[in-house]
Amino acid sequence: HVASLPAHSPLTTPCLLVFITEPPHHIANFVQNTFTMMPYTRQQITGGPSFSSTTRVGNWNEDLEVHQERQNKLLEMEANGELLTQKMDRKFQNHCSKVELAQQRESDFVQFGEPVLLFNEDTKAFVSVDLDAKLHHIKERFAVTSAPADGAIRRNAFALERYVPKTKQPEFYDYDTAPTTLHYGQTFRIRIYDPDFHNGNELFLRSQRQSPSVCAPVTRNAQEVSVDSHQDFAAVWKVVYRDPKLRLDFEGTPVRGNYPLCIVHAQSGEMLSSSTGAVMRNDFGKEYEVCAKANRNIHKVEEECNVFYFVVGGMKREQNHEE
Repeated sequence: HVASLPAHSPLTTPCLLVFITEPPHHIANFVQNTFTMMPYTRQQITGGPSFSSTTRVGNWNEDLEVHQERQNKLLEMEANGELLTQKMDRKFQNHCSKVELAQQRESDFVQFGEPVLLFNEDTKAFVSVDLDAKLHHIKERFAVTSAPADGAIRRNAFALERYVPKTKQPEFYDYDTAPTTLHYGQTFRIRIYDPDFHNGNELFLRSQRQSPSVCAPVTRNAQEVSVDSHQDFAAVWKVVYRDPKLRLDFEGTPVRGNYPLCIVHAQSGEMLSSSTGAVMRNDFGKEYEVCAKANRNIHKVEEECNVFYFVVGGMKREQNHEE
């Protein structure tokens, strides 16, 4: 509606009063479209690209101010280390720092506390951790994959810890005769070897029973495998011999390093698995999902995705595998 001012108005300049009778949401859209849209002049719309870079066209002063503001913000982020390239550089330095394996060994058996690598037979890669791949927001739980590597680094170097329950139960085999050696059928934990990898916090490999809200992120029909700082029974594992026919015979014997075996989750009975069919992509590139599921063929023998090696220093995996 348009209304004119009365004749006795003190204003000398004639003007019009405009009353907008549209609903409030139309007013909000009108204001947003009017004041947030970037104004372009006719020169910028019709002939802007045809001018050289030295020609001042349209709102050149405003364009210079915006460009200067972007440069200042970029310099501020660079000084504070907030650039994406700086964050990625810090991440790779933390994840890919070298870890030295044992150079000399007294025996060929896997020892508790020493750095080991978990090599998968199917993916030909090592079990690795990515601290930027969080699986749950309530607890700090990070994704686990199998990734190729040239050697031991922070993200793929683990250490084994002997699991001692609060209420000790009678065991059929006496593991105390060699307390520092891992045996078939013995329960243990798998943790990240370098505690500085996650701000001094120890991270343990764990698996959780499959439920409608928790499962493997790619395969969906397997248990999720991750790492976090909780030391409950979900982070307890044991090793069994690869051949099911000889599994009972090797129960209670020491585990040889760089030798094929299967890792079983003590709580659920599922086996650690990694397959080339479950691809996960992250900042390191193409990697493979690690989950907990027993995959057996028609002969009731575990497939290659369930076969792992404890790679230790001072030995060659190929020679022991041939033996």
